[in-house]
Amino acid sequence: MSRAIAHSVCGKRVVNFTSGQGVVYGVEQYYHAPGKGSTTFGGSPAAISDVTVNGFTDILGTDDYNAKLSTNRANAVKNDIGGHIKGKVKSLTAHGFGKQGPTGPPMYPNTLPEGRYYNRTVQVLVETPINPAQ
Repeated sequence: MSRAIAHSVCGKRVVNFTSGQGVVYGVEQYYHAPGKGSTTFGGSPAAISDVTVNGFTDILGTDDYNAKLSTNRANAVKNDIGGHIKGKVKSLTAHGFGKQGPTGPPMYPNTLPEGRYYNRTVQVLVETPINPAQ
């Protein structure tokens, strides 16, 4: 069965996808990790947070195919997060970057299978403004 695989790499939570797939299964434990779930999405800081989900692919496939696939991956994770947090953030958006990184080249080299594996991922950014008055 094709599925996304959730794990930690260098202290970051990562969801990797099987090549050509944009479906998320079994990553719920990453929304409810000890000490993380309630403060990240359930507490008052979350109400002013902007959450952005960025989707990526490896170099296999055409540019059009990879653009659609990365958007599908980002939307799959965005919808899954949205189902868990139920509107407890200021905004929740998704963007697909295809085989490019968010600012240019891919995050990992595509010359080896391992690099392509790590490029088939999404990145979840949670931006919360710091208010010195609180």
